Amino acid sequence: MGCLYNGRMHRFAPWPTLWQGSSMTMGLLINSKAGGGRQRIEDLLPDDVEIEVERPASREEAQAIFQAWRLRHQRILLAGGDGTFHLAAEALIDGESPGLEIGLVPAGTGSDLNRSLPGDPSLEARLELAIRGEITHPLRLAAVDSPEGKTAFINVASMGMSGYVVDNVERLFKRVGVFGYNLAMFHGITTFSPQAMEVRVDGETLHSGDTMICAVGCGRYFGSGKMVTPFGDPFGDDLHVVAICLPKLKALWATRLLPTGGHLALDGVVHARGQRVEILGGCEVKGEYDGELGPTLPITITRGPIHGRLVVSELP
Repeated sequence: MGCLYNGRMHRFAPWPTLWQGSSMTMGLLINSKAGGGRQRIEDLLPDDVEIEVERPASREEAQAIFQAWRLRHQRILLAGGDGTFHLAAEALIDGESPGLEIGLVPAGTGSDLNRSLPGDPSLEARLELAIRGEITHPLRLAAVDSPEGKTAFINVASMGMSGYVVDNVERLFKRVGVFGYNLAMFHGITTFSPQAMEVRVDGETLHSGDTMICAVGCGRYFGSGKMVTPFGDPFGDDLHVVAICLPKLKALWATRLLPTGGHLALDGVVHARGQRVEILGGCEVKGEYDGELGPTLPITITRGPIHGRLVVSELP
């Protein structure tokens, strides 16, 4: 049962009528665990718009709500971090909602996809845009095929040390935000051993051998502001692939260059753009997708067809 938000009042109804006087219906899904933005979002909701608001207590509940809303609303607003946006990507990859409008409201500790989008990146501006924005752009997710099944990501996926960090370390530090991720990354570099991977882009081998990280981006940033795939484009047709094949000490140095994308100039870092990426290796190579654990290797990544429409401040 959803909570209808209308100005400063909440009321409950099993099947609300939203946006009175308009054909647009809208739902706001708030990740109650994402950063400190939850209460601010509710305080910022406008008085003249009626929105169905849900604050799911679990990932499973959020998935169920999103699936139901695909049949019920014309626009879904997602308030959280990249993990919340990833939840939508996993659902939309079936291609059954190409006309569904998605508004992204960054309320997580990282919110790295937000850094790649045009316009004012603040929570207030993104919320206003998500609610009132009139411009939408086709959203083409990255589809991931693996022996474990099919999934998707909306921002960045990476294999190797980053998957190791997410699996073994990052969650220990997550409560302390960006500093925690930096601690996790340092710990990962000092304890992780490079893993064998072969990376192919549009059928051509980009790299084969021991690898610290292989990242594939629609967006440009991961890990709370590290520009790992500087040529990623959320609105483009291509994927940007970066393989970091450095020994541990040099990899540690390279992390200092990640915020600016300067790592691309280092020997031992190779990159390319393409529409189809194959990463081959053993199942021991872990992957993270928008900061969430996902399939291990081998995987094939393609930029899919239109999966929805993203509410944007301006057309690219």
